Amino acid sequence: MDSPSATTRPPPTSGSHWQTPASWGIKDAQEQNERTTHNLEHGGIVIAYSPTLTAEDVTKLRSLARGLMNSSFRKIILEPYQQLSDAKIAVTAWTWILKLPAYDETQITKFVRAHYQSSDAPEPNGP
Repeated sequence: MDSPSATTRPPPTSGSHWQTPASWGIKDAQEQNERTTHNLEHGGIVIAYSPTLTAEDVTKLRSLARGLMNSSFRKIILEPYQQLSDAKIAVTAWTWILKLPAYDETQITKFVRAHYQSSDAPEPNGP
């Protein structure tokens, strides 16, 4: 179940961040937390996955992210996340996190729909 983040355990869901956000899209390498936190401030979603996620599930996750970005949810980052040790996938929005033990398209999509450009984010209409 997704819930407000009351922890500082990675990945972050809010906090101090750099002046410039990361570009949206599918990444082959992990972005700095201080950069993606700025993306969350703009109402975006960051989907992080553990290096232990299977290649098959990474392929599914990339396909899902592309599909979401090609529909109404262009402000998404998908990235590998080295420090993710208590889940296989973590989906974050400003002050919200969903940690999953395995790929779950339904739960990821529900989270994105619920928290994309949410009024919880300080600047939900930011670029």
